[in-house]
Amino acid sequence: MFRRRSYDVSFKTPPDLTVTPVDFSMFHPLDHSILMCRDMPGGRRQHAQMRWLQLVKPVLRTYTACKVGRHRPSQWTRFKDNKPFTVGVVCADCGRELAREQPV
Repeated sequence: MFRRRSYDVSFKTPPDLTVTPVDFSMFHPLDHSILMCRDMPGGRRQHAQMRWLQLVKPVLRTYTACKVGRHRPSQWTRFKDNKPFTVGVVCADCGRELAREQPV
């Protein structure tokens, strides 16, 4: 009747956690209305684009695509004593586990 979707569960190497400096001169916070962001970097256009990417799109995807089984796989890594301990795959939008936790 329904075929179970198979996901690519090949694990990548753990991320590099070295600290790099952050340039805060282009930071555009989302704690104000779109009408008040003329003085912020990027202006209203960047405000609307960031609001869509960070707030609206994941929620909309969770309510539509994830409900019918179209998940977006994302790998996570758990560290123990600053070394990779386990890895797993979950949906980036709804958090559903797509592959079991695996030791590194």
